[in-house]
Amino acid sequence: MGDNAAVVQALYEAFRRGDIDAILGMVDPEVEWLASRSLPYGGPYERREGLLAFFQGIARAWRALTIEVEAMGEISPGLVASVFRASGSLRGHGEASFDAVQVFTIEGGLITRVREYVDLDEPLGEPKA
Repeated sequence: MGDNAAVVQALYEAFRRGDIDAILGMVDPEVEWLASRSLPYGGPYERREGLLAFFQGIARAWRALTIEVEAMGEISPGLVASVFRASGSLRGHGEASFDAVQVFTIEGGLITRVREYVDLDEPLGEPKA
């Protein structure tokens, strides 16, 4: 695993621990995080303050959320892609899951940009028929 992939791996490990302060320390102060608008907390988030709002949105939407990384690698200098499955208990709606890809731009050991692409089989938060 290269240095940039190790940064992303550390971010996922901090997320598993619920250590948002550690995550904020891994991103550039001017980070741009583009979360898929198909998620209840999706949208563009800018700077560390915006990223904190992103994680607060996750906490409001999910009772518990687990990220299982299927594959991750450096696809070019400064660019890391990750394929994962997110699953857990969505507040007020029970169990839910989705597959996603995140593309991280890393400069000087800090994450400067994240683009997230999500694959939903059904809308999150909608009761199953």
